[in-house]
Amino acid sequence: MAIIVNKREEQTELQQRIAAELREKAAANSRTENDIKAPEYDVEKSEYMKNLSDSHLPGWVWLIILVVAAVAAFFIAQLMVKK
Repeated sequence: MAIIVNKREEQTELQQRIAAELREKAAANSRTENDIKAPEYDVEKSEYMKNLSDSHLPGWVWLIILVVAAVAAFFIAQLMVKK
């Protein structure tokens, strides 16, 4: 506790004033940030989201593509080996 008291005694009047102003500004900013509420969006009711379709392929389609590609690669490799 004595160290804190000594540090404050060593501060000039200008430093003490600046520190007090900064503390006031920090307190004011913390109050205003807590008072501000973020807007609430309801995606289900949004006009932008209506009539949109899912544009990615389902997993089973990717599996079929992968199997066909693997079979094709196997047959191409067999043709290369026979030559």
